Amino acid sequence: MTHQLPSPGLRRRRIVLLCPALLLHACVSADASAHAAVTATPVASAPAECAAVKTASGALTTTVLIDRTTHLEMRDREALGQQLVDRWQREGGRFIVATTGGRISALYRTLFDAALPPGDDATSRWTQTPNERKRAIACQAALLARLREALGHALGDVDASDDAVSPVIDAMAALFPGRAGPGPGPGRLVYVSDGIEHTQGRSFYAGQDRLKALNPTAIVEALKRQAAIPRLDGVSIEHVGIGQPAPPREGGRPKLRPPAEIRSLEATWTAICFAAGASSVSFGHPLLPPVGKTLQSGAP
Repeated sequence: MTHQLPSPGLRRRRIVLLCPALLLHACVSADASAHAAVTATPVASAPAECAAVKTASGALTTTVLIDRTTHLEMRDREALGQQLVDRWQREGGRFIVATTGGRISALYRTLFDAALPPGDDATSRWTQTPNERKRAIACQAALLARLREALGHALGDVDASDDAVSPVIDAMAALFPGRAGPGPGPGRLVYVSDGIEHTQGRSFYAGQDRLKALNPTAIVEALKRQAAIPRLDGVSIEHVGIGQPAPPREGGRPKLRPPAEIRSLEATWTAICFAAGASSVSFGHPLLPPVGKTLQSGAP
């Protein structure tokens, strides 16, 4: 069963619509007002190289949520994708890539979900046989290649068409369903978006490409009245691409958003994430946030 998302009717220009069906691992349909997953159907198996390879349990989970209405320049897409692949190779754990936004009938789609086995490190040399270590290294290489391909599709699959929506708050709630059940678990959420929430019932737009005057306190209170605050207890948030300009018209240049608008969006998302229970929030423009630029929950 799929619940249709409303069409807001504000104009967003279409850039390109790709079909990452080859990489689509799961599709979750949800009602935007219910904030709950309805169906989840895995459709792809692990790489053959990963058969009989053990992965560590209880490791960090990193979830990357990509808003398809946000446009990044090609060089930034490539650099961000490489940053994320390098991070997974360095840290290990479980890694999830999902998309939301655009002309969609589901709140989010999961393109990648896997746990990385330990590779050729000092610990594995003592705990694995040579054959086990060889299989783990081959599995790791296959998974990293799949992640690189999934990120390339997701970051390039931009849909800024007239009837595109950006239901990121609801997608977060569906991805982290009350901190119970089959959600990704505590860890890190990397949210790639211009930060402009946009659905029929909730929009940061005042008109075409123009933002409302955002009041973070009022927005959080409204979300609480609607029972729409996600449950992000203990999750660290990295918001990448906030304030990105709308895609350029043909032959034109991107129209940069004023610094005051970007600061307003940052303040709004900081308030939303801390109200949701996040442990920290940081912002990157448009790559991963630099080390040390993090707001801790409860900090002034």
